[in-house]
Amino acid sequence: MEEHDKTKKMKRINKKGSAQDLIYIAVVLLSFAIICVLGYMIAGEFNDHVQSDDKFNATNAPNARSASTQLLNYYPTVVDNMYLFLAVALCIGALLMAAMVRVHPMFIALFFVIWIFIIFLCGILSNTYQELAANPMLATEANNMIVMSTIMEYLPLFIGVFGIILMVVMYKSYQGAQDY
Repeated sequence: MEEHDKTKKMKRINKKGSAQDLIYIAVVLLSFAIICVLGYMIAGEFNDHVQSDDKFNATNAPNARSASTQLLNYYPTVVDNMYLFLAVALCIGALLMAAMVRVHPMFIALFFVIWIFIIFLCGILSNTYQELAANPMLATEANNMIVMSTIMEYLPLFIGVFGIILMVVMYKSYQGAQDY
């Protein structure tokens, strides 16, 4: 009886690994990139204010100027590498979810059609980021974020290759489940 209850609970868990994950990954990457570039711009303006203000001198706030500069220097190093970690973590999570779902091979054709549409959508998202990065107010900050700018420039290719891998994992999990 207890084994039957566990099986029912497992069926109620909403496992997924689908084309929706590709859209989710693309939107999260775009949103995070925009937030990081805007945050970098704001931190730069804040740092300029701290460096030029006489209130932040050696007697009133001895560490303010160095702390502000240190915070600003985290963006092109730590935050940029964190973006790569986020992209890889999202992809691994989607692959794990796809491995848990049994998808009949006849849905691969439907997935392929949706995948083409998602690649087109990622082209739009990539162009959105590139237009933002080309803005004179944000160009310096975007150019300093090398990993982020590269991923966003090649977002359609990134999602396209990952979509193929996701499709293979979903199909293979169906074949593996048939053997048992």
